[in-house]
Amino acid sequence: MIRILHTADWHVGQTLRGFSREHEHRKVFERLEEIVVEWNVDALVVAGDVFDSQNPSGEAQQLLYNALVRLSRAQPRMTVVIVAGNHDAAGRLEAPRPLLEAFTIRVVGNVRRRDRRIEAAKHLVPIFDASGAMAAHVLAVSYPTAACLPNLTRLDGDSGSPVIAGVRSLYAELLDTLQGQMDGLAFVLTRHLHVAGGIESEGAECQSAL
Repeated sequence: MIRILHTADWHVGQTLRGFSREHEHRKVFERLEEIVVEWNVDALVVAGDVFDSQNPSGEAQQLLYNALVRLSRAQPRMTVVIVAGNHDAAGRLEAPRPLLEAFTIRVVGNVRRRDRRIEAAKHLVPIFDASGAMAAHVLAVSYPTAACLPNLTRLDGDSGSPVIAGVRSLYAELLDTLQGQMDGLAFVLTRHLHVAGGIESEGAECQSAL
């Protein structure tokens, strides 16, 4: 058995009516530390909108990276999986990836292709159980920008939306490419998307991290 703690929309650096929410974020991160230890969590997922802005302040970045290091030290064998959301600058989020991987933190900023083939391996993150055995994978997909989506000129028969068709094509390509690399293990797909058909509450965005 493995335990995956799913979170999303941290929005580090956010202000509310001109007031910083740093104190709230610090309290939440302290509670997260307690939870990952209490529940012996194997993987922590942050499914997009890590920062509130594509140009986060130095203070916001420091708050995030301090929290990630503390979480990693609290539960050293835990894998942290982070994907970029629509509020994040994918390249900025990925920039410290070599350093973060030393703490078993995997960051997926965007979808890349080489010779028109998707670089799928960067999206597949192995998850290990308490004994150290590989038990599952997380298939991590960031918010799909136009540059990430193939075949945007093709209309989808059901929705009539080229964007929806592109998203479906992207996931199908990822699954087809990675099918033989999953070793028959279970996988969890995590992503950050806008959704259609939701009811928008006052003052909120009609979106979801799935």
